[in-house]
Amino acid sequence: MRQLLKRIGQWPIVLVGCFVFLTTFLAPSTVQAEGTRATIHIGTVLDGPSILDDSYELAIREEIRILLGDEYAVRFEDRHSLEGDWTANTIDIAFQQLFADDEVDLVIALGVLSAHRACCINPAPKPVLAVPVIDPNLQGLPLTLDDAGNEVSGVTNLAYVALADETIDEMRAFQSVTPVRRVAFIGETAIYELLPEAIGKLIDEAASVGIEPVLIPATDNADEIFAALDAFDTDEAVDGVYLWPLYRFSGAEQIRLAEGLIERGLPSFVAIGDRVLDAGLLASRRTDDTMQRFARRVALNVQRIVLGQDAGTIPVRLDDRPQLIINMATASALGIEPRWETLLEAKLMNVEEARADVERLDLFNAVTLAIDANLDLAVERQIIRAGKQDIAIARSALLPQLDLSASAVQIDDDRAAASFGAQAETTWQAALALEQLVYSDAARANVAVQKLSQEAREAAFESTRLDIALDAATTYLELLRAETLLRVQRNNLDLTRSNLDLAELRVRVGSASRAEVYRWEAQIAQDRQSLVTAAAALQQLRIVLNRLLHRDLEQDFETVDIGLNDEVLMAAPKRVETFIATPERFRLMRDFTVDFGLERAPELAALRANAAARERLAETARRAFYLPTVAGSLSITETLDRSGDGSETSSAGLGSLTGGTAADDTDWTLAVQATLPLLTGGQRRAEQVQAEEELLRARLELDAATEGQEATIRAAMVLARASYIQIELSQESAVAVRKSLELVTDAYSRGTASFIDLLDTQTQALNAELNAANALYDFFIDLLNVERAAGGFYLLQDDAERGDYVEELSRRMVGAGFPSWEPSAPQ
Repeated sequence: MRQLLKRIGQWPIVLVGCFVFLTTFLAPSTVQAEGTRATIHIGTVLDGPSILDDSYELAIREEIRILLGDEYAVRFEDRHSLEGDWTANTIDIAFQQLFADDEVDLVIALGVLSAHRACCINPAPKPVLAVPVIDPNLQGLPLTLDDAGNEVSGVTNLAYVALADETIDEMRAFQSVTPVRRVAFIGETAIYELLPEAIGKLIDEAASVGIEPVLIPATDNADEIFAALDAFDTDEAVDGVYLWPLYRFSGAEQIRLAEGLIERGLPSFVAIGDRVLDAGLLASRRTDDTMQRFARRVALNVQRIVLGQDAGTIPVRLDDRPQLIINMATASALGIEPRWETLLEAKLMNVEEARADVERLDLFNAVTLAIDANLDLAVERQIIRAGKQDIAIARSALLPQLDLSASAVQIDDDRAAASFGAQAETTWQAALALEQLVYSDAARANVAVQKLSQEAREAAFESTRLDIALDAATTYLELLRAETLLRVQRNNLDLTRSNLDLAELRVRVGSASRAEVYRWEAQIAQDRQSLVTAAAALQQLRIVLNRLLHRDLEQDFETVDIGLNDEVLMAAPKRVETFIATPERFRLMRDFTVDFGLERAPELAALRANAAARERLAETARRAFYLPTVAGSLSITETLDRSGDGSETSSAGLGSLTGGTAADDTDWTLAVQATLPLLTGGQRRAEQVQAEEELLRARLELDAATEGQEATIRAAMVLARASYIQIELSQESAVAVRKSLELVTDAYSRGTASFIDLLDTQTQALNAELNAANALYDFFIDLLNVERAAGGFYLLQDDAERGDYVEELSRRMVGAGFPSWEPSAPQ
């Protein structure tokens, strides 16, 4: 408000005081004294019964009272609040009635029709403010330029408030949401009747952007609109609807209209109002805040008139920064998918409703899904499963070995005949062999080593599991960061557009050249590039996260933002400040986390298992000099059949020739054997030395890793502490720069700051906002890195694990003389 007053000029305090004195004491018929304040009576004229009767008029009354209430007693009497019946005749009668009432000092026309009729009174006997005017050029209203380049009515006692002429821009915006060619323009019947020339110009402008308009008048119900739409033949059917404000429509009727348009598959564009978008219409470029801005401008204009300025010299344009608004729920219902660049720059409504079927993925679910489904982790699981069999294979050497064999032997007949029955020409035999390793230190060592190797594989799996969890959590947080940075870039683009409006104003008043406008237009192009880059980074992160979760890389999902008080990251401010409040307390926390982490780190567990395996191998190498290998065996051979030459003497054979007993068909052998190598050419000694060296290497690797893990934990904690402090500092910086930007923007609007000053300050504000957003997510990621270095994540722990952690931490703190810490304490 202060900026607007400064833009329209300043008057010496003495003249203002004189004017107030004269109007208060020398013109009692117009402004009567009421105590220490003068009284101003304001009359209003409305088009007719409307849903805005209360909200619109009350908003204007409130703004006027706020601005003038300290100096004037503003009166809005019921008898001075008149309305027509949506016809020019009744509206004109209302004006004449207020003009004839000596008590009324000022008249405000509230409505498109009453504003238009007010502008047709030339000249008015009393100051008149008309609002809103849709387009003074289209409506053929009085419009001229003053010496400062401002558009004014130039008619004594007449001021109005008009939006910028943006009909073509609105049509282009409509087409950016969805292609439309034949559009039904729906408006109040009286508008078509009273503004035929404006309607004709509108048709011409719509045609210039490739739109064929079809005019459909409306009063207070949707049925007449539906009837008009349904009456079109297929060849003449419209493919879109543009709606001027239908102020006679109730809220329920607006919903009926929106539902009916959706049923007919017709996209809709609204001249003003996100409230009607909520009813189910598709898009607009102006929110209901525009009406509030109208109300503030009316209040400022009333103040200027009361201070003595002629209404005809007051600028008529309302500085407006329209932004495309899209109801995504309606777009979804119509099957409309706006272009990517349109979605980037538009304000999106009802996104959650439009995406009600889209999965909501929070941080915890993202991490757990990654652990369950990630392919890299699935590979590690298979390694674990395969590794279990190495233990079984090693253990098998200690268990009985039973072999079954069968043989068929065929020899030449003369050799069989000459064997005197010792060898038959054809012999069939079956054998059963049983072996049992009674004692082998090497075999036992192999079992122990394989068990330890499996422990190392399981620890490696746990390390990979934590890495995947960290990757998923970090990617999710980076995704949240990207969404935040995208919002910051979008806000920066809006700010640049606002500064372009200021530059246009500076050009109109002669304080800047068109070159300044072109520089802001160039900056808008750069900001749009930054916006596109930020959007691309966001999409890339969504693909990366889907890959980590082993899902369709294009699968859609909604994120859930987190804050410092979210328990999932154990990052509540009071809790963190408890840890880092003093150097001694932070040192205690580092020591505790190191002890906790060294005990749980899976990387160290794998190295401990490897060192234990090497120790067992070294022990085996030392024992190889004096421990034998003992094994037992049992072999049974059964002759199943003998035939051919040499088989006829099988009952006697050589035994009959030597006088001995003939052998039967079953042979068996039982043996026990102990083996101790005495001379191996130095192999055993070399194996012992090698095993000892490998053991030493394993122990050194464990010591080095332990040292490195401790350094990683401590460094990660220091970094997390710094990033936590950066959160508040970056936020303070952002607040300070925003205040500076407000001051420089005000100075720029008044011509006391240059383009470079404003652009530099805006760039600083952008960087400050980006730093503030980055600081929060930097801390979250640094905190996750601390937890990863410490061998586990808070969000993956169950209540028992968290309880153990808290109990041990509290014990440490109490032991060091600090109060115990409980996470359930109020944060």
